[in-house]
Amino acid sequence: MNKIYKITLAFSLIALTACVPNWKPVEPAAYVKQDGFSILLPEGWLKLENPNNNSVVASTDGPNLQSFVVIQKELKDSFKTTKVEVDANILSYELMEYFIAEFKANSGDVVVEVESKEAAEVSGQDGFRVVFTYKNQKGLRFKQIVYGCNNASKLYTLTYHAPVLYYFDKNVAEFENSTKTFQIL
Repeated sequence: MNKIYKITLAFSLIALTACVPNWKPVEPAAYVKQDGFSILLPEGWLKLENPNNNSVVASTDGPNLQSFVVIQKELKDSFKTTKVEVDANILSYELMEYFIAEFKANSGDVVVEVESKEAAEVSGQDGFRVVFTYKNQKGLRFKQIVYGCNNASKLYTLTYHAPVLYYFDKNVAEFENSTKTFQIL
């Protein structure tokens, strides 16, 4: 199991430690609301919500095969590995570069490639979109898309993660459509 996969899974599990995992089906046209954001997840997926730390994990085939994770966390706590301190006035391009550096710093000996990085609108404001690729220790290639933005003292990330072989393409369009419904409250 590679370190990036462990980190992604750890974020998902940390987000859920305050509750007993209870996957629930995503209901049609029902927004998931947390303290600070809302999003319309893809219909037919399963979701785990954790209002204690403002996160949601969704999947169709299980988080080990693909996952959609929405996390809200304190901006000041977002870059602990690289020890970068940021404030609410950071430009979205700078935020993206710091996010990439933090992601790579947490990947250990796994070679992470940035396939693309660009400005993106997230919840009607300036944000970023980064696509990472890497191989796990068994040689399975993964792809991860991350949208991110900040608002006041919070960092919001929307992440889709799956093996390139079959699972990534299977649901990436649903992820992309769902990100357009994300709203900071």
